Amino acid sequence: FFNTRRLNVQLMLDWLHLKFVGAEHCGLDDARNIARILIEMLKRPDGHCTVLHINDGLAPHLATSHPFSRPSQARATLPSTVCGVDYFLILDFEATCVDPPNHSFQREIIEFPTVVLNTQTMEIETTDEFHVFVKPDLNPVLTPFCTTLTGITQAQVDSGVSLKTALEMHREWMIRRGFITDQYPVTPKARFAFVTCGDWDLEVCLPTEMLNKPGLQCPPYLVHGWLNIKKIFKARYGIGVSGMGSMLKQLNLVPEGRPHSGLHDSRNIARIVKKMVQEGLKAYPWTTK
Repeated sequence: FFNTRRLNVQLMLDWLHLKFVGAEHCGLDDARNIARILIEMLKRPDGHCTVLHINDGLAPHLATSHPFSRPSQARATLPSTVCGVDYFLILDFEATCVDPPNHSFQREIIEFPTVVLNTQTMEIETTDEFHVFVKPDLNPVLTPFCTTLTGITQAQVDSGVSLKTALEMHREWMIRRGFITDQYPVTPKARFAFVTCGDWDLEVCLPTEMLNKPGLQCPPYLVHGWLNIKKIFKARYGIGVSGMGSMLKQLNLVPEGRPHSGLHDSRNIARIVKKMVQEGLKAYPWTTK
């Protein structure tokens, strides 16, 4: 693949236009970067790719070769799993905000949704979603800008739960839905992948709030790996997009619900994923911490 023998991790990353993530000469970070190199190499050769499912090392790795399918070649009968997963779990947080933006303002999650796309039926399972409003601690009074943007009212967050309780409720929902057992992370029950519109939700928003609120413990399945639908869209169609609205437009889908509602945005992202799978999506770039 590389036309030289004298190689190291950094040279291969440079060749593939990837940035080094983590600390140099740290064995764990080097291993993660080598994994990123491997994934990028597997996507490139002669029109074929290898589908890899990575769920923090907790589920069996899958490696099945598939030719890339063009949108016009979408299959009428879908495989039993898509991209190596049984369920896409779409998540889109809403958080406190101010206008103009202020870097010293510590944002807090105020809406916590998760929408399920079943890859075996290709149905968005709206009858059993996870959704809860979260009461902020550091800035408990919402700004008028935040309410106007998200539609979330002061009464809704006042009657909401703490982030700690929301995380516990989410874990209980994951167990009830059969995605994990109560022994997780040892024994996940289903192959699933979280999907977000950008990396902010699980790379910045949730981990930052964890740091600002000592004593909170975040389930590893929420922050150790996810799918950024914007990166997947660009890889699939060669089109860079700014957000959910651009993807809906490109796929000729009409937005449903209220913009910047976490639940409605999650449902729309699920519709995007569903349409992309129907148009032949087989592999995806995976984001890991």
